[in-house]
Amino acid sequence: MEETDAIERMFLSALKSINPAKRVLVAVSGGADSMAMLSLCMEFLPPLSIPFTVITINHNIRSEEDSAHDALFVSSFCKKNDIPFIQKTADRGLIHSIAQKRKKGIEEAARFIRYEYFEKAAQETGSSHIFLAHTKNDQLETLLQRFIQGSTSALYGIQQERRPYFRPLLRVDRRDIELYLKRKGIQYCTDITNADNSYLRNRLRNEVIPFLSASVPGWDNGVLSGAARAS
Repeated sequence: MEETDAIERMFLSALKSINPAKRVLVAVSGGADSMAMLSLCMEFLPPLSIPFTVITINHNIRSEEDSAHDALFVSSFCKKNDIPFIQKTADRGLIHSIAQKRKKGIEEAARFIRYEYFEKAAQETGSSHIFLAHTKNDQLETLLQRFIQGSTSALYGIQQERRPYFRPLLRVDRRDIELYLKRKGIQYCTDITNADNSYLRNRLRNEVIPFLSASVPGWDNGVLSGAARAS
């Protein structure tokens, strides 16, 4: 139970660091990280009298069946648990069109439209905060990606709070999240594109980070500590 208790403590500690929230929009993709965040919101936000609404985005990048699957999973979970729910669906081809116009990759275009949908939904629901399920692992991937791409933000990575966005799981390891979900008996979706190493972030996650972990023990803590000091 120690890992589960640790996740809950970190989530509650993160909640204490934000200004009083009148309503929260919880971004849920159906993946492990966001389902864990949703479970924690279900447990801890009601006692704090903080109402929340779930939003999921269908980017329409994958096949029609695959694209609809994860959104339907989240929708069904929310309906079963009587949770207010919003779905936004991008027109097929929109993400690729945005990528061409912005001269960026598909990942960046999907992020661009996703955040646009989030902010519109936050206005619609009167939400003061938008919860995103980034984890410690996402932080490491982001730091490496920004460094490789020469970004000026490479030193400090993802910020836990950048209003209206808030990331309550940013200090939680993904392995502990998977253990938490197993113990809670919560199902989640696995995005098949996570194995597609044509995306830089996936190559970092699937190839570079495992190599660093095997070759340079403790590299991750060093990178995170440096980022924290820079921030």
